[in-house]
Amino acid sequence: MLTAGQLASLIAAQPEPLRQNLLADQPGLDALDELVERLSEQITGINYPTEHSTPYYKEYFKKKLQEGKEAFFGQFAG
Repeated sequence: MLTAGQLASLIAAQPEPLRQNLLADQPGLDALDELVERLSEQITGINYPTEHSTPYYKEYFKKKLQEGKEAFFGQFAG
């Protein structure tokens, strides 16, 4: 779970158009989808094409995501 400060740092690290969309009064689902895609790719190093993935690729992606998420989010700890 991220603190409010960690979340603010995470949003501040995003490119300007995405950051502005996330800071809007009511961020749209497109902005949230883009954030999830960007974070997943940054954590795993994999651009995950969900519509074309195989069961093996899904498991590999989940493993990489699990392995890298603590280190990734740790950079916003403080």
